[in-house]
Amino acid sequence: MGAPVPFVQVGESVPYRLLTHCGIKYLTFAGQNWVAEREWPDPERAPGPDGKATNDGFISGRVVLLDDRTLRFKVEPATIIGKPSEVIFHPTDDEIPICK
Repeated sequence: MGAPVPFVQVGESVPYRLLTHCGIKYLTFAGQNWVAEREWPDPERAPGPDGKATNDGFISGRVVLLDDRTLRFKVEPATIIGKPSEVIFHPTDDEIPICK
């Protein structure tokens, strides 16, 4: 497993754009690779003010380091339809595969 991230404060919430094009399984944050407790498919996007849903392969939200082994990504409200509203990640030494 990956080493704890020493330069991010526990409890600190920061904006993050999560790559979802190939589903939700991994993210890189503060120099550390993280793996989701549960893998999710790419979520359906909610329509914007113009009534159109756009999917650029990312969803916006915030990450919070809950402890040195747990990171939570919380989806920005009204950006997707359905789940997940949040995803829990843990450090990993896995190399994140290239999304094709």
